[in-house]
Amino acid sequence: MNAGANPTTLNNGPDFVRLSIGKTRILLHDDEILSIEPGTNVKQTKKNAGRYITINSKVIPVYDFDEDLRPFSTTNNKSQICICQDNDKNKIGISCDDAAKITLAEMELHELPDCMLDANLAIQVIAVSNNNIYCISNITKLLQLVKQPGEN
Repeated sequence: MNAGANPTTLNNGPDFVRLSIGKTRILLHDDEILSIEPGTNVKQTKKNAGRYITINSKVIPVYDFDEDLRPFSTTNNKSQICICQDNDKNKIGISCDDAAKITLAEMELHELPDCMLDANLAIQVIAVSNNNIYCISNITKLLQLVKQPGEN
C-alpha cells in the first residue's frame, strides 16, 4: 500500500497477542506465541547479567524493550513474559507489562510511509481498531533488534 492510499480493512481479522510495553501496544500473530508466563519466573544470570526463563527444560533468553522498541538491560521483572518462536525455531521471551490474546473484529491497517521505513525498524504496519492504535510486528524483526553481529 502506498502512502495516501486507503487503508486495508480486515474483518474478523486473525488472532493476535497484544503486548503492552509502557504506552506501546505491539501485536504479534498468535501462531508465533508459545506461552505467556508470569514475570516472577524470570531468573538473572550471574555471568553476563542476562535474563532467562526455563520452559520444559529449555533455557530461553528474555529481552526488555523500551516504548520505542529499543532493547535495554534491566534486572526488574515486568509482570508478564511472552514466550515467542519464529519460523526458524528461535525462541525468545519478551518482558512486558501485560499480554493478552485478542481478536480484532475490524482492523484498519496502515503501512508506514516510505520516508519512515528503516531496515532496523521492527514496525512496518500500524493497526487501528476501536480507536486503539497497535504496532504490528513479528518475532523475526524483534530478534534482529536484539541479536548482536556474529550471533546465530
